[in-house]
Amino acid sequence: MPVQWKGYMSKIKSYQGEILNKQLAQKIFNEKLKAAKMNKENVAKQDWSGLNAILDKLIETLSNL
Repeated sequence: MPVQWKGYMSKIKSYQGEILNKQLAQKIFNEKLKAAKMNKENVAKQDWSGLNAILDKLIETLSNL
């Protein structure tokens, strides 16, 4: 999904991004989640690497606080 970079956040010296079609991203994610919940075997066939990377970074960041 394309991201539009918006306001600069001086505290963290970085720009804030926003997914351009957030509703579509949510719809796709909810369909993927529903398929995974309906049949656990679907999880092995799906790509969850993006979500895993986000969670890993979140855990790493919180561990260093």
